[in-house]
Amino acid sequence: FRITPGEVLMTKCIFNFYLHHIQDLIEQGQGSRCNIICTEPRRISATSLASRVCQELGETGPGLQDSLCGYQIRMEVKRSRCTRLLYCTTGVLLRKLQQDPSLSDVSHVIVDEVNKSLADICVHVYVVELSLEPPF
Repeated sequence: FRITPGEVLMTKCIFNFYLHHIQDLIEQGQGSRCNIICTEPRRISATSLASRVCQELGETGPGLQDSLCGYQIRMEVKRSRCTRLLYCTTGVLLRKLQQDPSLSDVSHVIVDEVNKSLADICVHVYVVELSLEPPF
């Protein structure tokens, strides 16, 4: 699943991809292996999209007890042990790549709004392509 520069991913698209993919993995007995990161160029986008997806999932909010969706921005993390879809800023993903270049606990990376902050997006897309191997 690859998005080309200039395309915009809508919340619904990510939500549907997430639900279908998780469903497939659960049926294969590998649901716990799914750990999706979706980057957003701005903190407000990461937090509001996480809240919107939680609302569509019928959850009370991102990162709460059994929530499947969460977010991470700078010094704020709303994530639980059950979180499988994490919205974060591009800077957070770059820090994750510095700490673990292979992103060993991540199954998918979705880069949203590539055209909005091209400079750091290009760098982290390149690093992600070099370091990620398909987990399944």
